[in-house]
Amino acid sequence: MKLLIAVLLIMVLSHSLQGQNKQEKKAAEAQAYLDLKELVATGVFTFSADWATTQQGNRINLQGNPNSLIFTEDQIIPDLPFFGVTQIPSTDGRGGIYFEVENPEIKTDFNDKKQRIELKFIGKNKTESLSCTLSLFKNNTARLLIFSSSRNAITYDGRLLNPEPNTTK
Repeated sequence: MKLLIAVLLIMVLSHSLQGQNKQEKKAAEAQAYLDLKELVATGVFTFSADWATTQQGNRINLQGNPNSLIFTEDQIIPDLPFFGVTQIPSTDGRGGIYFEVENPEIKTDFNDKKQRIELKFIGKNKTESLSCTLSLFKNNTARLLIFSSSRNAITYDGRLLNPEPNTTK
């Protein structure tokens, strides 16, 4: 009888601890999403890709390769490698995806239910126009989808980097 009471007590305690853990996890996720919203509101952050996926489904590891999509208050500057089919070759000799957008028009969609933010913008360089969608997730991961007027589509998966604090003040 004592054993039965002990087992029931342990079950009740573990169930209440699980409920607390679930509540704590939900609270942490909600806070992470709020932090992500604040980061987007500043307009200053960097996306760094860890993986590229071509239209044909090839997945390329980019860890250790320099790449970025930099957002400042008034600019977007991507410098990303490209893997796939190009219909019109670049004339700048870079080969990757590179352009600068001054005072970009960014369409921002907040999906509070899924705790995801989408940023949509257009980039142009001398030879192409690129439609970009950056999906941001609460765990500081992100996915960048790029459709180009002169290349096959490509997707980048990576993470968001917070801006370094300015210590020169």
